[in-house]
Amino acid sequence: MGSTTRKASKAPRKRLPSIKSKENAQQKAKVSKKRVQRKQLKQPSPAESIIQLDPDSVPEIVPVRSIDVSNHQYTLSMHCMLGTDEFNNDTELLKLGEWDWRQWNTQCIRKLHKAADEGGFDTEWITGHATIKARGVIKADMLGFDVEDDNGWKKVERFIELWMKAGKRDIFVNLTSTWKKKGGSSSLDDNQDPGGIRKRMVL
Repeated sequence: MGSTTRKASKAPRKRLPSIKSKENAQQKAKVSKKRVQRKQLKQPSPAESIIQLDPDSVPEIVPVRSIDVSNHQYTLSMHCMLGTDEFNNDTELLKLGEWDWRQWNTQCIRKLHKAADEGGFDTEWITGHATIKARGVIKADMLGFDVEDDNGWKKVERFIELWMKAGKRDIFVNLTSTWKKKGGSSSLDDNQDPGGIRKRMVL
């Protein structure tokens, strides 16, 4: 009986990896371990987003010091006019809130009524006007206001106060109240002086 031999396997013969292939595989494994996986960012909660400040590190807020102008004074020059004729005037050195427009206007009206009765004419109110000046203020920067009641005068005083706080000096206010004649002679003669009315040159 003849000798039998092992049948050759049809499966391909497995080859053992070379030393160089083993080294390359080890290097790839090391590189893959070093890769950082991306993580999804977590949105902070409202409580976590609030920055906690150290009370000792917060700078102290110094309040703005208010300028006291209660003792500051200004000059007020007052004139009551009948057309171009002045029948009442005065000048005073005042503090804010000391002067009463209504009282002054009543005084002018009383004198005007007396002059009208003696001169035989009626009168009609035209306008009241105030101008604020100060040292170093040019004419173009002077302030003008219509003053026909207490509210008008209070507005003037508010701007006087602002100028005082701004450091302006020698504040001067010129206030003029003007009436006109109705009936009677159109103008006063130079020799006439009804009720103390006298001529005043208006430039």
